[in-house]
Amino acid sequence: MDDPEERIKYTARFEQVMGAAKAISFLHGHPYVSTEHLFLAILMEPADPVSVMLEGISDRREIIAAMREFMRSPEYVDGLKRPTIEDESPASDEPGLSPQ
Repeated sequence: MDDPEERIKYTARFEQVMGAAKAISFLHGHPYVSTEHLFLAILMEPADPVSVMLEGISDRREIIAAMREFMRSPEYVDGLKRPTIEDESPASDEPGLSPQ
């Protein structure tokens, strides 16, 4: 029987963003890669579809600056500002969604 994991292929863009997320984590001195690193990596690639979409909502450079500042804060480093999925109340039946 086919393993579904073997059928899933990663795009070159995905591999590039994951590499950038690892580099961002390393530059910030973090021993892990998390969603904030991935988000920042996406934002730093102006041609990425998500980055293009967000540019229409807000200035991408402002979001990047805010993310970098947040990731340097003592509260972030100590884990005080990092909410978990369990901390969020779901807006629907889909996991990870919270009300606006």
